[in-house]
Amino acid sequence: MHTEHEGSQGGLVHRPSLTGSSGTVRLRSVMTSTQGRAREVETGHAESQGEIAFGDKHVVRSFEIERHLSSEDANNHKNFEQNAVVTRTGLDGQVVSAHSHVSKRARTALEDADHGSIAEGKKVKERPNFFLSMRLNDPDIQGHFHHFYEHMHTQHPILKPCLIPPQQMHLTLLVMHLDDTTKDEAIKCFNSSREIVQNYFNGRRPSLHFRGTGSFGSRVVFATPEQNADLDMVREMAAALKQHFTDWGISLPGNKEAFVPHCTLMKIKDSRKLKFIPKEAWKEFKEVDWGSSIVANLELSSMIAKKDPDGYYKAIATLPFGK
Repeated sequence: MHTEHEGSQGGLVHRPSLTGSSGTVRLRSVMTSTQGRAREVETGHAESQGEIAFGDKHVVRSFEIERHLSSEDANNHKNFEQNAVVTRTGLDGQVVSAHSHVSKRARTALEDADHGSIAEGKKVKERPNFFLSMRLNDPDIQGHFHHFYEHMHTQHPILKPCLIPPQQMHLTLLVMHLDDTTKDEAIKCFNSSREIVQNYFNGRRPSLHFRGTGSFGSRVVFATPEQNADLDMVREMAAALKQHFTDWGISLPGNKEAFVPHCTLMKIKDSRKLKFIPKEAWKEFKEVDWGSSIVANLELSSMIAKKDPDGYYKAIATLPFGK
């Protein structure tokens, strides 16, 4: 069986052909510019994950893109050809095709990256399992978070595994790895941070306002904090806390050098099930005013322990901002 369909979106032309009894869709996408024709992709070039349009009521998962960029086009991503083999999945979450044609090399790389596979004899990489956070639970901002959650839940059910429940919304200041031998020391370090917190906020609670939605690539979608004096102090406080925990010898894997404050709304949690979050799914929230939240506490919480009855992460220590 062979069917052809052509459509274009921003210079990206899809020509899928349906072949074989398994229903596997083979999608060839060609992007060209006025400067020249796209070159043929050769077997063996680097594989990467990419985003394919959300337009005809399906999203794509379990896919692999092999692409080659010439050195002169590396910065503008023009004049390249993508050759993708995809597995289609309907918005109801049912898989259309029976097989995912991902190369063994790409699958091995993904498994290593996502699940920490290591060669025998190598040191196991520590992963964050605790974090410092500022909880965003004022009714004003929670109402908007609930609206976003319900919209995504009903309109794009395939993205349900990516959604962060509204009761878990927060600003992360620092992540760390703790075990049974270091947890008590981390609590002592955290409690000794009271002076740092008071130096910046002097007994009052910080007020943060969020406006607009952004993303880190196609794997994390977040609400953006609006610039104000309290956000500046949060940035400085986060840097001071990072230095304080470092001085105490607490393991801090997973922290970026530059602190980027954000409130995560969606993220890819298992790349074996879903590879990316399409921008089309959340574009109507790009300019939304999420509202404000006055933060009551700084919390040291577990990422993996059972959540508290109110749905938030289990805290092992808390420092109040206000009196």
